[in-house]
Amino acid sequence: AHNAQSMNRINLELQEKIDELYQSKRKLREREARLNAIFNAAVEGIFTIDQSRNIVSANAAMHSIFGYTADELIGRNIDLLIPAQSGENHHAMTSSRVNEVISHVRTVEGLRKDGSLVPLDISISEFSSDGARYFTSIVRDASVRMQKEREDKAHLDELAQVTRLGLMGEMASGLAHELNQPLTAIASYTQAC
Repeated sequence: AHNAQSMNRINLELQEKIDELYQSKRKLREREARLNAIFNAAVEGIFTIDQSRNIVSANAAMHSIFGYTADELIGRNIDLLIPAQSGENHHAMTSSRVNEVISHVRTVEGLRKDGSLVPLDISISEFSSDGARYFTSIVRDASVRMQKEREDKAHLDELAQVTRLGLMGEMASGLAHELNQPLTAIASYTQAC
């Protein structure tokens, strides 16, 4: 009887552990689903590369920026999106300069699927998993920002030109007034004479 009670207690403990594992597994799946929803809902392109500079994950926004689906990108080298000459950030990740590129937003030139170039704002972070290093990048199409900066500069240049013309008008008016005073005095004296 004592042995049966002991077995029942052990069975109950095992059942509790199994229930805990199922709950943990369910919570883990829910957390993963939430993270995937956030990952794919982001407006910015997000991708991760391994130490060999191969893409291991990419979100849905990469399609709108580069024209490639995530399935087309996974397993491909990052040079497909950021060619070697403009992607010094990604090349530096395999060298001793890794700390210089992590967490700094930089502008690089990306290559779309159709062959056109796109300016990108990129930030990179590093993480390790099972002893391997990975680099996650967040990219944003910078062409809209750059266009806005060009328009703002053009407006500032226009405003500066209008201001200069206004100042020139004021100087001309002041000069005309200064020249007019002696001429009026001369005319008055001449009339008096």
